[in-house]
Amino acid sequence: MHRTLLRLIGILQIAGGLFGLVAEVERLFPWGGMLDMIVALIGALLFGLMLVAGVLLLEHHAAGTRMSRWLQLAQLPVIGTPFLSYALHAGAHLNLAVIIHRPLGLAFGGHLGSWHWLLAPAGPHDWHLGVNLVALAAWLILRWKRA
Repeated sequence: MHRTLLRLIGILQIAGGLFGLVAEVERLFPWGGMLDMIVALIGALLFGLMLVAGVLLLEHHAAGTRMSRWLQLAQLPVIGTPFLSYALHAGAHLNLAVIIHRPLGLAFGGHLGSWHWLLAPAGPHDWHLGVNLVALAAWLILRWKRA
């Protein structure tokens, strides 16, 4: 069962990394503002690393497990504030977020076969802070990977 879950994580990283990398490279053209280009380059780097980490994970390399752990940690937070917004996922996400507004609210959403990268100096009026539950589960599985 554990090996099957590791394969699933690898496959999701490969698929999400590939499609995210293509999307970020497309975002670079036509040349936009400097901030947009920097964010797209960071996204392309992250998705490229996810692609490589997924391949290494499927090949049972220790480096693939280490890279995947770090990349899953990068996918954990979902932040939306008027000052900074951040979200990253490759392959799948299941987000649980608290919307800090009067009254407080919960948001829950997810998707399989998706990718997303957001880093922005501004965001929504209402704050929301959350966690990607798929990334959390993947990190836990990778954390307790048997040799």
